[in-house]
Amino acid sequence: MEFSRLTSSLQHVSSLIEYIENENQVLQENLNELNFYDVNNRALLKSFQQQQQIEADSLQEMNQRLKEKLFDYETELQQSNQYCQQLQDQSINDKDKIEELMINIKRLEAKLYLPASQPYQIPEKNKNIETNRLEEFIDKCQSYLMVNLNGEQINDDNIEVVIKAALIKKQCQSLILWNNHLTCFSISRLSSALSMNKSLTKLSISKNHLSDSAIKDLSESLSFNNCTLKQLVLSSNEITDQGLIYLSDMLKTNEHLIVLGLQDNKITDKAIQYLSQIIQFKNQVIEEISLYSNKSITDGSVDDIFNMIRHNQSLKTFWIRDCQLSEQGKDKLQQSIQDKNNFDLLV
Repeated sequence: MEFSRLTSSLQHVSSLIEYIENENQVLQENLNELNFYDVNNRALLKSFQQQQQIEADSLQEMNQRLKEKLFDYETELQQSNQYCQQLQDQSINDKDKIEELMINIKRLEAKLYLPASQPYQIPEKNKNIETNRLEEFIDKCQSYLMVNLNGEQINDDNIEVVIKAALIKKQCQSLILWNNHLTCFSISRLSSALSMNKSLTKLSISKNHLSDSAIKDLSESLSFNNCTLKQLVLSSNEITDQGLIYLSDMLKTNEHLIVLGLQDNKITDKAIQYLSQIIQFKNQVIEEISLYSNKSITDGSVDDIFNMIRHNQSLKTFWIRDCQLSEQGKDKLQQSIQDKNNFDLLV
């Protein structure tokens, strides 16, 4: 009995040992498989780490190249900015030179009206020119061109000689009467002659201290389209607002006058407002207006001038330098020509 139990126990132990051995074999196989995976994973990890290092080195190299290119671009940009600044400085210098040239042009224009250098000059400057000598002087001028009588003491007594010799006989295109002694009577006679004249295109009567009544006569004569005058210069004549109003009314109907010079007079904002309305709505012929050195023109005229320049299609030149305009007013006037091509604005 006891032997049977021992035998049974041995069989049980033997079975248990066999089971344990089988389990150990399975575990060993699993361990071998795990070792295989571990070796493969280590190899993959090493390969991945190597690939990561290669990519990191490549990125670092690329980053270095980008830094070098960025430095080159920054250097080029800095050089470009310096060049742009030089261009801007040059542009400012050119603008200053242009303004200086424009001022010199006006000085040269003024010199143009100085007494003409002729082979024969009238000897007496402190007396009225004798009729025969004035006729000889005008006769030496070329036909159909300019007759320059600047400072030749033309007055009521000899204006008829000028009309007959210069306008009728010579049929001059340009008549310069600066620095003389013309009165309302002289202008009245001259105005009547203009209504019949077909050759004169430029008339300059600057520095004659004309009255507004004289300007009225002249304006009324030029209101008729049978007059072919294209340029009228009336600078330094002490013309007031009333005189400019007369001239503005003339511009409503005159279809020939393209240049009006009114620099260095006594014009104020009040008349500028009236002129601006006429030019803006009633005249599409005028091309050039000069109002510089009218000391009573202020920022009160800026809005009117701005609208005039913006809306008139014929005006190409407007000079209002040396007036009482602030820098802000000048800047606004500059804005009025932003959409204008080749507009000559001098403020």
